[in-house]
Amino acid sequence: MAHALIGWCIYLMGSGALGVQKPNLSADFANAAVKYLMLVGNYESADVESASTAQSRIASAFREMAANAMGDKTSPDNLTAASLKIFADIHVMNVKTYQLSKDRTELAKDERCITDWKPALQAGSSNHPSSCR
Repeated sequence: MAHALIGWCIYLMGSGALGVQKPNLSADFANAAVKYLMLVGNYESADVESASTAQSRIASAFREMAANAMGDKTSPDNLTAASLKIFADIHVMNVKTYQLSKDRTELAKDERCITDWKPALQAGSSNHPSSCR
């Protein structure tokens, strides 16, 4: 009976049912994705003069991340790259909206998402944190 229980626990951990996720992103892609996400997160701190430079760095990091994506267009790497690109575009829009309105509501959500998404990417998981939905 104990062996069956241990086997069941190992199965649950391996399947992710207990919150333990097996990496499904390639290591190179995950590293590039973290770099990209951090550049996106730093966009708000760019002043007006360097905003275009920041956007250029973000675009360059996206190209690097996309180049590291393994598999076909529906692979976890490529789907995660698409999700991160959409998030980045929305975040840049939220920064610009904040600069006009001074309402940090959406930026606070973005910051929470970045904080939660970074460790998931570092662990090689393509799962979106619940704060990013």
